[in-house]
Amino acid sequence: MTDNSLLLKERIAFLKDRQSQQIILLKEQAHITFESLKPINFLQDTIIDFTSQSDLKENVFNGITGVTTGFLSKKLIVGTTNSPVKKLVGTLLLIGITALVTKNSSKIKAIGEVFLKHLFNRETAIKAQE
Repeated sequence: MTDNSLLLKERIAFLKDRQSQQIILLKEQAHITFESLKPINFLQDTIIDFTSQSDLKENVFNGITGVTTGFLSKKLIVGTTNSPVKKLVGTLLLIGITALVTKNSSKIKAIGEVFLKHLFNRETAIKAQE
């Protein structure tokens, strides 16, 4: 055999080996793609992406906190009434407090943290005096 035919056979063997490796990788990628397109996996990935976004979580938390605070304020101040004027005032109060809490949530959190630290430090100091 000549050097050219030997070189050609080695090159063919190399390319066949490379082709078989690429086929294996292609099958693995096809399996991964198939699994990711299943509805349950797609839903799980979406939920994981949603929960991993800290800005989004904070915005949702701030919105829920604002609505809850507004609703509780309406119930505490207006209560349950049949008067349409009181209902209107309660709804306006709910909207106003919700907007206020949602826009200033970081300030409210900071004030709450200072208050809680002060409260717990005070309780610790009282227990230490006893």
